[in-house]
Amino acid sequence: MNERGLNSTGVFLDSRVISFGVKPTYDKDALISDPVIIFLEHQWEKQKLLRGSSAEELEEPKIASRECVRWSDTLEIPESVKVGGWTAEGCTRVNSTDFYTTCSCDSLGMFALLALPPVPKKYVEPEDETWVFVVRGLGYSLSIIILICYISAIAMRPSLHDQFHIIRLNLSIAAVATMLSFFSVDFKRHDWEACRVLSGFIHYFYLSLGCWMCILTHALFKGFIKGVVDGRVRFYLLVGWGLPLVWVGVIVASTPSYGYEDRCMVGPSRTLRCSLACPLFFISVGSLIWSVVICCNLTTPQIKRDEVVQELNGSTKMLCFLSLCFTGIWIPGLVAWLEIDVVNLRGWRKLFQIFNSWLGVSIVLFLGVGSRHFRNAVLEKYIKYLKKLFHSNEINPARNFEYTNGYRFEYKNYYY
Repeated sequence: MNERGLNSTGVFLDSRVISFGVKPTYDKDALISDPVIIFLEHQWEKQKLLRGSSAEELEEPKIASRECVRWSDTLEIPESVKVGGWTAEGCTRVNSTDFYTTCSCDSLGMFALLALPPVPKKYVEPEDETWVFVVRGLGYSLSIIILICYISAIAMRPSLHDQFHIIRLNLSIAAVATMLSFFSVDFKRHDWEACRVLSGFIHYFYLSLGCWMCILTHALFKGFIKGVVDGRVRFYLLVGWGLPLVWVGVIVASTPSYGYEDRCMVGPSRTLRCSLACPLFFISVGSLIWSVVICCNLTTPQIKRDEVVQELNGSTKMLCFLSLCFTGIWIPGLVAWLEIDVVNLRGWRKLFQIFNSWLGVSIVLFLGVGSRHFRNAVLEKYIKYLKKLFHSNEINPARNFEYTNGYRFEYKNYYY
């Protein structure tokens, strides 16, 4: 509250407080038919007149209207322990000029003028067109189904229990949870509490997805530059799931309005939405740059086995494409969600929603189908069947992969 009574909401008393009382008790019914007429002078306008030319130095408040109010000792204020406050009940504005307002009240007590700021018009986004809803729904459905199949394939194939595929497994789990949360928003956006929960899920799992992308980039970097291809899974699990949990937990604990947003996008303020959009944008750009750096060093790997180099070579190129796709999603995402109430950005939001819905398909396409090791492991039984069918004496490429322990698989006589 400043020196003239203006608070953070822009509402303040713009007159002297006038008190009327009668002893003995007055007839309330008489005041209803013949109310009290009160003339209240505008303090702000009076202050400007008294200051003269120096009034230009004053910070002029934005006043949309003035309301006649009286003091009520029994008024209950929401989210406040104290009782009592200014209320417009029983008072009406009869006339108003630039310098004074005339009020009519049907009871006695304390009276004043309440200056109200203009209420900003909030842009309410209309429902999406049918084609957007269909494309987005199809993208989320296919992403969820394909990701679940990809997760199942890694989990059921012992030869895929190496460090790199365990990272991809966790990345896919985070992606499934993210896709399910976004898909549920269309059906729960009008339920405030459900929307708040979905905001938390989107915030946590999307940040986890970004962390696992960085972890995969780091693992490939260590493999090429240092020749380290295993032994860091526990550390990666702690970072991939723990770091986003701490980030989201601190924001939720420090923000009472967290999640109360009609599109379930973290919160009503730009700062809250920035806590999701900005980290993901920088993660996507950083992962893209890092993967490009690795691609520039593909000719000088520390691992000398050709088969392993070819696998890591292909994985790095596919990660580069996925990082490019991720950056393409969060460029419109950053623009759209940080200016969420601007009408002309609706096209950016459509672009983000459509690209985002197909992210799961991109993950499986680049990290799954793009991996030679994954293709051979999944198609192993079909290759054996074809070999028996045609009595081929050729070497089965799937035999190059032999399970040794939880984090390694073997290319013939060396570890990968």
